[in-house]
Amino acid sequence: MAIMTVHIPDDVKAAFDKAFEGEDKNAVVARLLLEAAEKRERGEPEGERREVSLREAIDAVIALRKQPPYVTDAEIKQAREEGRH
Repeated sequence: MAIMTVHIPDDVKAAFDKAFEGEDKNAVVARLLLEAAEKRERGEPEGERREVSLREAIDAVIALRKQPPYVTDAEIKQAREEGRH
């Protein structure tokens, strides 16, 4: 295992500590570094969101609706009605 020393602003560290409270910080940092390296290898731009076509977005929503927990149209309608009152 290697040791890496990185200097970051105090506010960044505080945000990190809050976001990952109770987790193994070494494991979290290792995972984030690996994800960043993989994105770089794929040529994804840093700090930017990938543009998604409308078709891709629709396909993603349809795929998510097929995964549990299933929510029926009736349940969605009921939640909307309850939210209006």
